[in-house]
Amino acid sequence: MEQSAKGFFADPANKDTKCEWLSNHNKIALEWEQGEVSNYSPSIVEDKEIIARQIFSPLHFDIVNGELLPSAFSDVENKGLSVDRMAYTTDKTLHYNGRTMAAEANQTRTYREYFALYKAKVSTIRSILEGEIRVFAVYDTSLENRKSHADVCKITTSSILPAKSFKLFIRKRLSEAFSEIAKPQ
Repeated sequence: MEQSAKGFFADPANKDTKCEWLSNHNKIALEWEQGEVSNYSPSIVEDKEIIARQIFSPLHFDIVNGELLPSAFSDVENKGLSVDRMAYTTDKTLHYNGRTMAAEANQTRTYREYFALYKAKVSTIRSILEGEIRVFAVYDTSLENRKSHADVCKITTSSILPAKSFKLFIRKRLSEAFSEIAKPQ
């Protein structure tokens, strides 16, 4: 399959399955991470950067038990784990956007409340291995009105663990990586 990274990421047909495809094409996944995949890209995502994931209750977080749910990171397997690059935004902006997104969702869906930002260093995400194989890639998927946007994708299938165990492994490792919590004031 010969196509460009920008073409692949821009194609609406790949919107909900891009990480599935990338996990079956590891070499391409790693190559594309080193280039721009968005027409709005400020730059490729560097190891030294911090990324943040907006967390919503009850979708991602169980307030009653005080637990981050597996669903907080499930998008990494298919459509991409939506995150923001802190080099191009602020906590204040992301908290505001999170509250706005929750309010908009509450107009058409079941109840959501913006909870917090969970942050991770890109190098930590990229250093997660299964055996000697890198598990995740971080792509600059900047949007016209959201330059800070990026996606984390699972870019491999397990050669060691059964599928269910591998899902548990990647979610556990991501929850460990996204260890810094910034709650709104």
